[in-house]
Amino acid sequence: MGITDAGAGQARSSDSGWRHEREEAGLESENIVDFSAVAGMEELDGVLPGREAKASRVLAADAVLDCRDGAVVFHVVVLGSPASRPEWWGPTDDGLSMSLECRGGVRVRTESVENPDGLTFKTLEDGGVEALLVCQGRAIRVKSRRCVLTGLKSIRFGGDHAY
Repeated sequence: MGITDAGAGQARSSDSGWRHEREEAGLESENIVDFSAVAGMEELDGVLPGREAKASRVLAADAVLDCRDGAVVFHVVVLGSPASRPEWWGPTDDGLSMSLECRGGVRVRTESVENPDGLTFKTLEDGGVEALLVCQGRAIRVKSRRCVLTGLKSIRFGGDHAY
């Protein structure tokens, strides 16, 4: 689906439904965060077409270990506004905050990696999910039977600060 950039008024059929000034500045990465392995993401099909986002628009990602429930919760913040806003999206909001919970048979491992910084999700051969969160050559790898979207909301970053 093409979107219209508020500043330039030009449609971009190759964009995944998000717009922002970073694109004009040439700061967009070709790396993609694919959320299709996460259950419940169909709720965001109008916001994240293809259930993916450019990695350069993922401004924050962290993992919280919930020992009581035996889960790992990823909090992810994506910058941008969908071309077609759902009714729950705030009128001036320009970002999405999500909670993605890995449950069932959770295994967590830290390691050194060569991968670029970022977050990835993939479906495993046994039907489970693997999440990998990388920062400065260190990674947290989480494998679980299931990863589910458990929370979402639109948020306001504001247009007056540097990205």
